[in-house]
Amino acid sequence: MFSLKILMNALFALLLFQAFMILSRPDDPLLEYYSLAQIFTGNTDELLLILVGMILIVVYWVQNNKQLANLKRSSGTRAALAVSQMFALMIYLYFMRFDMEFEGLEIALYMQRVFLAPAGFIGVFNWVYARRNDLTLDRIDDAEEKYRFFQLPPEPSAALFSLAFAGYGPEVWILSFLIVIPLSVICTRLGKRIWPHIG
Repeated sequence: MFSLKILMNALFALLLFQAFMILSRPDDPLLEYYSLAQIFTGNTDELLLILVGMILIVVYWVQNNKQLANLKRSSGTRAALAVSQMFALMIYLYFMRFDMEFEGLEIALYMQRVFLAPAGFIGVFNWVYARRNDLTLDRIDDAEEKYRFFQLPPEPSAALFSLAFAGYGPEVWILSFLIVIPLSVICTRLGKRIWPHIG
């Protein structure tokens, strides 16, 4: 378990670093900005895209740590699922860079969500797998396990929803992902309504 935590934290940290490195760098010969305001106004779509990506990586990182913190042990299958989630996020970052290079290419937008959604749903399935195979801590009862399950689907569901908007350009595509806010509220309230003593 301890080695798995170290591996996952290292991989998530690497993903964040790679997302940050997608930004234009000072050694870029085409970089002709003289103020921070120019950078923001000249690359709004790029910055928003990277910001959304970094937020989602952090969200999945937090969710992963919460899952690991509530496990008494792991298994080969669960570890393989966790690593496959990381691969999905890495491919998502690849297509994010692809989008930066080709300025909002529609296929790049589609492929980002195609891999971002499974990354989240793998996390959901991993928690279900842990529950069904008695990997969770004994101090967590069935009600709390189900409540924690309801906190996992909003982000991958939003990624799946935003697939329909990739053809309308990066601005609309990014805005469509804001559905994650009402989805999170609905899932949290639903979990508290079904299990009011939790949370």
